[in-house]
Amino acid sequence: MDCRIEKQIKFPRAGRSGVEPPHSKSRRRWTFQAGDKITAEPLVHGDRVYVGSWDERMYALDVATGERIWEFRTGNAVVAGAVVTGEKLVFGSHDGNVYALDLGSGKELWRRPMGSSEDVLLTPNGPWVECSPVAGEYKPGFPERLFVGSHHRRLAALNPETGVVCWEFPTFNWILGRPVVADYTVYFGCIDGWLYAVDAMCGALRWRYRVGEKLRYAPTVIPGSVRTKAITAGPLIHEGVIYIGAHDGFMHAVDRATGRAIWTREVGRVLPSKAVLRGNRLVAVTNDGLIVALEARSGRLDWRRDLRVTVHADLVPHDADSFWIAPVEGWMLRIGAAGGLVDNALAGGPVRATPCVTREGDLVVATCRGEIARIPTKGGGR
Repeated sequence: MDCRIEKQIKFPRAGRSGVEPPHSKSRRRWTFQAGDKITAEPLVHGDRVYVGSWDERMYALDVATGERIWEFRTGNAVVAGAVVTGEKLVFGSHDGNVYALDLGSGKELWRRPMGSSEDVLLTPNGPWVECSPVAGEYKPGFPERLFVGSHHRRLAALNPETGVVCWEFPTFNWILGRPVVADYTVYFGCIDGWLYAVDAMCGALRWRYRVGEKLRYAPTVIPGSVRTKAITAGPLIHEGVIYIGAHDGFMHAVDRATGRAIWTREVGRVLPSKAVLRGNRLVAVTNDGLIVALEARSGRLDWRRDLRVTVHADLVPHDADSFWIAPVEGWMLRIGAAGGLVDNALAGGPVRATPCVTREGDLVVATCRGEIARIPTKGGGR
């Protein structure tokens, strides 16, 4: 097997590398301080940044200056990202509601509860919404619908104009990863260990694919094991193939039309976040910082690099060859085509939220200290 294996990451020292060490806050264009930690993915749309916080608020910031334009308060923490559809910003909250706000003013247009008091029988959390919504077409020539999952164990399709529930699809556990819509089908993973394909128009099941079938033991057999039949990552779709990592320690390539496995590759560690494609390589990261690059067509290992850091956020594409990784430890690391360190920056605190990229290629990073920062990077964006 032709693969390159690199050792634990070593940050470059000043004066000995073309890459600056991540020590200077002067690289930040601006910062904004929320009232509590942030685990929701920031969203750049037009000239604004939208981000939710555990202080129960959704913020709209000026992307150029970081100044607050408006804020909207919900009834509980906002822990997942938002989506823009038309002139509306849509997101969920731990208070069990999905909200639609006017993009310009932050005025509430509608809210829709994702469950009822009876849902406490399904989960002690009630109908928390920890899934970022997605907008997509459900029928040729028709307006988009919103699709969002929650702790009440259902994927819901909503009318974006009114918030009315068009249909619900039941699962066996929570839905945490952002769904993907393609060809009038909604694809999403679930904690119950299934990857689902659901008709976007009526909510009928097209197919489902089970992960965890190749686990050699039950997690309860080996104390401390965290490998389970669960999916928290969002799916990645490319040329008729769905790529998704799971907590079973495998990367799965699934035929989008049939739901049948094309290949599976054991990584051996939990894969909690969405992968990226760089050229013909599929790149994924485990929860403890092992980056693997696989040939997208065959799943063959090309290279890997063990950073030995904690990762909850998705990988963020930078250009055709490189991507950013956001460890909990607070460093932003840009990794090149062969696993080498290309650039890095100080995030300013622990990071659990996936960063986003501005039109100019800058990073917008939110931390568990409640700070949002715009950080310039070397080179352009995606």
